[in-house]
Amino acid sequence: MKTKLTIKNGKSYWQANLGMSGGVWRRKFFPVDPENPDQAQKDALEAIRKAKSDRKSFGNQWADLPPVERVEVMRILDEIKKASLTLRDVWTGYQAGTTAKAPQAKSVELEKTVAEFLSSRKHQGCRPDYLASITWFVEKFAEGRGARQVGEITRQDVDEWLRGMKGGPDHKNTGYRRLKTFFMWMVECGYISADPMRGLKPIKSADKVPKIFTLDECRRLLESSRSDKATMPTIVLGLFCGIRPHEVARIRTSDIRGDMVILESHITKTSQRRIVPLPPNAQAWLKLCKPWVFKPFRKPLDRVCSVVPWSHDVMRHTAASMLLAREQDAAKVALWLGNSPAILFRHYREIVTKEDALKFFDIWPNK
Repeated sequence: MKTKLTIKNGKSYWQANLGMSGGVWRRKFFPVDPENPDQAQKDALEAIRKAKSDRKSFGNQWADLPPVERVEVMRILDEIKKASLTLRDVWTGYQAGTTAKAPQAKSVELEKTVAEFLSSRKHQGCRPDYLASITWFVEKFAEGRGARQVGEITRQDVDEWLRGMKGGPDHKNTGYRRLKTFFMWMVECGYISADPMRGLKPIKSADKVPKIFTLDECRRLLESSRSDKATMPTIVLGLFCGIRPHEVARIRTSDIRGDMVILESHITKTSQRRIVPLPPNAQAWLKLCKPWVFKPFRKPLDRVCSVVPWSHDVMRHTAASMLLAREQDAAKVALWLGNSPAILFRHYREIVTKEDALKFFDIWPNK
């Protein structure tokens, strides 16, 4: 049993892993309050303490049962499982004076559930890029299967579709996650009684070390952007703060307040409010391009990007690596970046030294 800081549905939580029960991992999530960030971790630790205490208490009760009763308990639990029921189903049925029955799936065609699912996502206010992604994957899966009843979709159907999908592991794993969301929604709506993807695992892929800028490349990029006031804010905020280009495009001048940048929920990718420190050298660079102009950053077409080798999210990767090396605190940096500590450790740990990080945050105009 342990705790960890994680991102769930775009919000920061302390997760308490409470061990396995009934073949399912039990977890509790405690939302992080920006005004009192330590309380969520305390609550998660208390949940683990209570779970250990309960487990010890229940373990003692089990140990006190005669062997014959233990065998009977396990036999009954096995019969309940074979009937596609849970112990809770049986007990709830007894309390209501009825016989517990396995949930029956509704008879509905796949294409109808696809349309309803995508409509529900639109009404939930999901980001356009997420909507485009989940629409593409779900509709691709439904091609040639639209007239089938959703209860007929099997694990083999999904597995074969994922295996036959073109693209690398990252693309296939995105498809895995999108379909998983779709099938879990159908379970919640009662269209199917169980997720056909149960037991399917995402594709394992070797972690790739992300490309980051060298100190010399950072200086060249900043110097080359001096003449372009519409590009410099994106470069400065991306390079020193790790703010995504599309997030910068939604920023207003009032969001930059002294030594911090306030990213409201409508700005961020995760729809979660973030407060990101603005280093002194970044403040100095921003003063060169007042009044600030924030616009979508079209990196392949911008003249300044020709002076350094470019790769996907290279400014954010650089910022994350430098911040982690300087702060030596993954939880703190994760909150700034709107990411999880696990991602930071997997991708950025020990890429740069603390000495290089200090030199990075000492890159000033005219120095």
